[in-house]
Amino acid sequence: RGQQPHYYDREAIERGEDPARFWAGLYWSRSPHIRADYTPTCGYDYNQSHKPVREQDEVVGHAVRAMDLYSGMADVAAEFGDEELRTACDRLWNNLTSKRMYITGGIGSSRYNEGFTEDYDLPNVTAYAETCAAVSLVFWAHRMLQFECDGRYADVMERVLYNGALSGVSLDGEKF
Repeated sequence: RGQQPHYYDREAIERGEDPARFWAGLYWSRSPHIRADYTPTCGYDYNQSHKPVREQDEVVGHAVRAMDLYSGMADVAAEFGDEELRTACDRLWNNLTSKRMYITGGIGSSRYNEGFTEDYDLPNVTAYAETCAAVSLVFWAHRMLQFECDGRYADVMERVLYNGALSGVSLDGEKF
């Protein structure tokens, strides 16, 4: 499937089925408590499979999944000296930090997909900015810092640790 990530969807289309109906049905069957006006996010961008990773140029979809994927991309680029993958990581990093990250380091502005919407869509009142997304961003920033000893990665790590990750720990440090 790595070369053809949408193989099963194409197969469903050939059978005359709509793959989106399958995913939506699967989602809706899990919880009877979903609001009636909620539309599940089922696009390929939700799990970053909309383009091959080397061609991606903007951070999209679920925030934690995105950060975990980009951490993996950085690991593979470092392990194998893959400059094309490293360049993709840089492009995504620049998009995230310049257009899709709150001043606090929070990421993932939408509660509907627990992730990203579009550039500069960073509402204050409804900011989703999950703690788990903050932790995943720290992981990615750390890996990027391993490539290049550049303060911009360390600055993001510090900002996110103090504002996004630490806020998820109780005052006594015993609970999350």
